[in-house]
Amino acid sequence: MDTFEEKAKEWDTEARVKMAEAIAQAMIKCVKLKETYKVMDFGAGTGLITLKAAELSGQVTAVDASEAMLKQLRDKINNEKKKNITTLNADIETIPGFENNYDVILSSMSMHHVKDTAAALKKFFNSLKEGGRIAIADLEKEDGTFHGNNDGIYHFGFDRDEIFDLLAGAGFTGIRIRTVYTVEKNGRQYSIFLICAEKISVRNRNAYIFGGHAFTVLGIIGFITPIMPAAPFLIVAAALYLRGSNAFYKWLIHHKILGRFVRDFMEGRGISMQAKVMGIGSAWVGMAVSSYFLISDNRMKIAFAAGVLAASIYIILIPTKKTAKKTAG
Repeated sequence: MDTFEEKAKEWDTEARVKMAEAIAQAMIKCVKLKETYKVMDFGAGTGLITLKAAELSGQVTAVDASEAMLKQLRDKINNEKKKNITTLNADIETIPGFENNYDVILSSMSMHHVKDTAAALKKFFNSLKEGGRIAIADLEKEDGTFHGNNDGIYHFGFDRDEIFDLLAGAGFTGIRIRTVYTVEKNGRQYSIFLICAEKISVRNRNAYIFGGHAFTVLGIIGFITPIMPAAPFLIVAAALYLRGSNAFYKWLIHHKILGRFVRDFMEGRGISMQAKVMGIGSAWVGMAVSSYFLISDNRMKIAFAAGVLAASIYIILIPTKKTAKKTAG
């Protein structure tokens, strides 16, 4: 039975269109769509995300369990003469898998309708090419009041740690999550998160882990010696672990001592301009002092300088945290 048969015709309300536009914008920024990409929009519905993705992609497959919703999308495709969108009426619970290898998988406000989230995420992982990316938007954990009628709702939103661990368990790394929209409904506010992740090859993951270890060691050295700072190296280590190892990443950012240097950045708040200047400056001073007094091997000096240069560039690219302006009085 198609539970959306009656809802499909009236689905595109002003509120839903506005929400979809905000989510689509955040997704596109996260996955960096290209004209050569093959994209799957899972739970496509009437195509509010699909049509946005199709503007920047080579081919988009809109997947939904509701034929009535896909009919609305096909009408839009015909009206707008879109030639790079195909539809697939399929239930993630019963379909064996997806034959195509996708560059990107998108899913907006659909995963709470999927009973076995872990199995679905594993299917998505297997459907992506190496280097492929996934972006999922859904409700933060709520008490079941968002929908009112909870028929077909298997999850009252998702806890952030829960969805992070589910993606990690499916094989994804590079997992990042943030709030992208707030829905006002029933006199309350419900947050919608966007979680993005990547399918990275084992060889590349090992390289990221090795680099993360190296920069973590440099950061620890910064704590016990005055010749170089800890912060820039730990920020780079966290970024490398993020793509290489979920376990090492979570260990570093939750570490009582080491983690405080990277939490603001990894949660999207950036670091202050003062911290950038002091970090980069002290890194180069520390490198110069170490190279002159402690390191005699020229190859080690070059490697050390390359590491400091990489850390400096990365720090420059980190968003600058805005500081509150002081007011008189």
